[in-house]
Amino acid sequence: MWNLAVQAEAAGVRKILTESEPETALDKIRELPEARGWLERFQHFLDVYGNRVVAAHLDVTSPTWREDPTPVLDTSAATSTGSTAAGITTPPGRPSSRNATTPSPLTKRRCRRRRRGPSSSGS
Repeated sequence: MWNLAVQAEAAGVRKILTESEPETALDKIRELPEARGWLERFQHFLDVYGNRVVAAHLDVTSPTWREDPTPVLDTSAATSTGSTAAGITTPPGRPSSRNATTPSPLTKRRCRRRRRGPSSSGS
């Protein structure tokens, strides 16, 4: 979903996602020729993840994302609003391209532990 949100800005659909009701947003986006690529990626996302539901457990009474993509559109709108407005272009937890070679402090600690081997405090 993160990629859809970031790509919404580039495709010019972020404004529609944030200012339209989810029930009408897709129809408005389909009218934009420049949104064709985003719509293809959106459809691919639904092809892969569309059998998920919003309910906390598999509930046969809840529509899937493919049947009702409103949750995906809502999340894309919320993510694109906060993230791209703040200049964030990589998902949380992923390094940006400018610091992709710099390991995080957590990664450094994990690597040190692996080099030292298992802790002897558990024996």
